[in-house]
Amino acid sequence: MPDLLAKGAFFQAMKRYKCIHRRLFGHYNFTMPPKPPTRLMKKLNMTMKEFLIKYDCEALASLFELGHSMQGYGLVEHIPAFYGLWWFPPELFWAYLPPPLGKNPRNTAMITMIKEGYGEVWSRLAKQSNLDVILNFNVTAITRHPEKIVIEGIDTNGEQEASATLEFDYLIVTSPLKKMLNVLNDPSEEELEVFSKLHKYCVCTTLYSSDLQKGTQVIEYRPHALPTFGRVFAQRHSAKCVEGSNFRGHKDTYVAYQFTDPKKVCLNEKEYKDLFMNEMKERGITNIEIIEQQIWPYFYHFDKEEINKGYPWKILDMQGRNRTLYSGASASFESVNDVMNYNLMLLHRFVST
Repeated sequence: MPDLLAKGAFFQAMKRYKCIHRRLFGHYNFTMPPKPPTRLMKKLNMTMKEFLIKYDCEALASLFELGHSMQGYGLVEHIPAFYGLWWFPPELFWAYLPPPLGKNPRNTAMITMIKEGYGEVWSRLAKQSNLDVILNFNVTAITRHPEKIVIEGIDTNGEQEASATLEFDYLIVTSPLKKMLNVLNDPSEEELEVFSKLHKYCVCTTLYSSDLQKGTQVIEYRPHALPTFGRVFAQRHSAKCVEGSNFRGHKDTYVAYQFTDPKKVCLNEKEYKDLFMNEMKERGITNIEIIEQQIWPYFYHFDKEEINKGYPWKILDMQGRNRTLYSGASASFESVNDVMNYNLMLLHRFVST
């Protein structure tokens, strides 16, 4: 924790943050904050950095850098305040504090990981629930009728690609809502207005092997690298995630993360790779082999002007119209916890218990 903690500045900032957070959103049951009263909406019309300064909470800046920016959610100087306030409810601060200050009586790890990855969670859910999951189907058109949903596409499961048409009762969209507009035959005026304003970041993940990097932690963050787009700002040591201090290998795999904002800098696969290799060599990493690299559209979000217009809550108001529900990260927030929590909120709205 920062030295400010010893001076009490950190705790005072926490109190001020909690006060303004409660004033804006009150207490709520799900992770997405409710829409503030109209008279308070202007308090969201700023960046997170401006918010921390305006309400004398700058002592929390280093924590936002670690807990928000280092997760790929953008620099606090640029990201709208709403997303910082969403990601950091007042209760979350206590989890970052060491005992006996923090509310973590068992002194359990702040960050935990699933050994087999989240992909395995979804696979097991599909298997245990006996879901009929259709893979390798490229959707080319979606038409919503009053009594059904018709989806047209190309089925690539067989030896030859084949056109196919499928019919369903309802449409639940979990892909980026902005991209859905490319295949939706009958978008409403609201869908066009709201979804077209979504912006994305890009995070390039590189799975690579190298000679063992001495002193490597399970997860490493490099805050100084994030403002320079394309630099490696985070890294995971895969074996240590599972084996911890028992790891005794001489060469192992790592996952490195690079960040860009396409509105400012747009990089292609070769440019990401070249930046990665040059940086690794500068750091003295030897025997590097890139196993796989993937550029991900990441953290779809609205600018502060659209936040001020209430667009995140407009999506909620649109839920259920035209036999359509909107889910996934672009409807809420780019985290498994928030997406699942948003889904529970939709269930609470539409399914009686």
